[in-house]
Amino acid sequence: MGLTGEIRSSLLFRWMVPSDFWHRQRRMGRHFGPGELEGYYADLIENTNTDRTRVSPIGVPLVRLRAGSYALHPVTVCQVALGWYERWLDCRSHETLDRFLQLADWLVQNQTMRPGVGGV
Repeated sequence: MGLTGEIRSSLLFRWMVPSDFWHRQRRMGRHFGPGELEGYYADLIENTNTDRTRVSPIGVPLVRLRAGSYALHPVTVCQVALGWYERWLDCRSHETLDRFLQLADWLVQNQTMRPGVGGV
C-alpha cells in the first residue's frame, strides 16, 4: 500500500524545510492587517526564544560558517528584533521594547554605507 499524494507531499515538505531556528513554519502575525502599520506579516515571536542555540552577547543566535566558526548575521538580528517588537505590541513592557531597541541600535552601528545603495 503506497502513500497518498497529500501525505507524500507533506513528508517531502518536512524533509525540504528543516525545523531549526531559521526555518520554522510561521503563523500570520497577530498585529498585521490591511491599512495598518503595526506588526510584521509573519509571527516572529518564537525567534526571541533562543535557549536551544548558540547566541551572541546581544541575545541573537550565531550562524555556523563553513569553516566551523560562528558569526552574527544581520538577517538573524532583524528577525529576532522583529520578534521582540511583536512581543512589545502584545504587552507594551519596557523590557521588550528595550530588547528591540538594543538590536535596532546594533543594526545601525554595524551597517556599511555603500555609494548608490545606502546602508547595508
